[in-house]
This record gives sequence, C-alpha cells and structure tokens, in this order.
Amino acid sequence: MLSVEEFPGRSTSPLRKMATLVSAIGQDEFATSALDALDEAVGVDHLSLLRINAKGDVDFRAATSVGGSHLSDAVSREYFHRFTHLDPVRSVSRRRMVPGGYLLVRVTGKDVLNASYRQACYTNPDIGERLTIFSRVNGLDYQINLYRVSSRGRFGEDAPQFLSGVAEILLPAIMRHADLISGPGEGRVRRLSLEALEHRVRRLNDKLSDREIDVCSRMLYGQSIEGTALDLEISQTSVVTYRRRAYAKLGITCHNELFALAM
Repeated sequence: MLSVEEFPGRSTSPLRKMATLVSAIGQDEFATSALDALDEAVGVDHLSLLRINAKGDVDFRAATSVGGSHLSDAVSREYFHRFTHLDPVRSVSRRRMVPGGYLLVRVTGKDVLNASYRQACYTNPDIGERLTIFSRVNGLDYQINLYRVSSRGRFGEDAPQFLSGVAEILLPAIMRHADLISGPGEGRVRRLSLEALEHRVRRLNDKLSDREIDVCSRMLYGQSIEGTALDLEISQTSVVTYRRRAYAKLGITCHNELFALAM
C-alpha cells in the first residue's frame, strides 16, 4: 500500500521565506526578504549584510529594519566608516576561521572594548545582542549581522541551531547578490565613485531629474532604500517613488536591468 501525505501548496514555515529570498537575489528587495525570513524564525530587529575584501574594506553592504527604521543603516554606516577593524568578530575569525566554513558569533556591547564603537553601535541604538554568521570564501569575508534591541532580550537558545541549518542557503545567496550588485570582489562597480555613477546614470536619459539620478546612482553604489533615504535626507517612500519614475523613463523594472544599462 502506498503511503501518501498531502501538503498545502504554500508552506507557512520560515524555510518558505528562504525560497523567497533566493528569488530576490539581485533585486532591491533582497535585504528586506532576508530580514522577513529571519525575523519570523528567530526574532530580528535590524539586519546588515557585509562583504569585506582582503584589505579589510567593506565593498558591499545592505541594511534594513523591522518597520522601516533608519536605525540599522545608521549603525552599519558607522561600522562601515569607522569600526570594521575593531569588530571582535574579525579577531575571532583570524584565530578560528576555516576557509569555506562559517562561524556563528554572539556579540553584546560588553564584548566591544572600544568605547566609541560600543557607544555608536550598541549603546545609542539600544542594541542588546548581535548574532553574526561569518564566512571566508576566496579571500572575501561575508557577514550576516542580526541585531536585537535590549527591550526584546537576547536571542533564544534555538536561534543558533536554526541559523546553522539555513547558513548554507543564506551565505551563497548573499555571495551571489553581492556579486550582482557590487561586482565579484575586485569588480569595477566598487572602484567607481558615487560621482562617476551619477555621471553614468545621467547619460542614460536626459529626461531623468536630479533626484532620480541621485537615487539610481546610490542603488548602483550598493545603498539600500533606507540608506539612500538617510543619505539624501528624504523619506523612504520618496526614494521608492523616484526609483519608480526613473525605471519608467529608462524602460526597466529592476536593479539588474539598471546595472546592465549603466555598467
């Protein structure tokens, strides 16, 4: 006798959202899809994704928050410009990293010895704990940073087990996304300044407004919607509106097509 089990067409498990994440690779919604999947599974307030080259420079970053808060991008910007080399995860990785494998590291403010770093990235934004998935592949370091605010307490004891189970989905997805958005490690996009990207976007269509150029160039630069809004001092809704208008004028529908046109 055959044994048959019937399953609904749309699972409600977090793993279904991992499938959505894979389909968002190369799209503007990638970081949001990652946060959505991880928040449902382990409870995440803020998320940042980073790629760090052999020189220790962050050459790709994306950040987003539950509810669209600017906080995660502000924190990742501070980290990006000032504190990458002081991250305790970096020192742990130098001692314990196996190339091709990954580490899962818990970090609280108490683990951060530098007072300025601790104040900017933990105390001021009220970050209680961070979980980081770290991997080194072909000389490039990848970090998935999951943050929780103090009022929500620490991540549950089951969080590391879940993250270890999905790391082999998350990490390749982020690697591919970073390649598409910022080039493969030593890619040409990263070497272009924001001013150079603005010039390239401007040449695509003389009907683009200055704000539409500002938004598109920052998307090519690797900034998230939240980061672009913060940088231009406009709302996230305005960023989406300017992006939609620019895409319509250019006859495209997504980031990949913008990348293909401009690069």
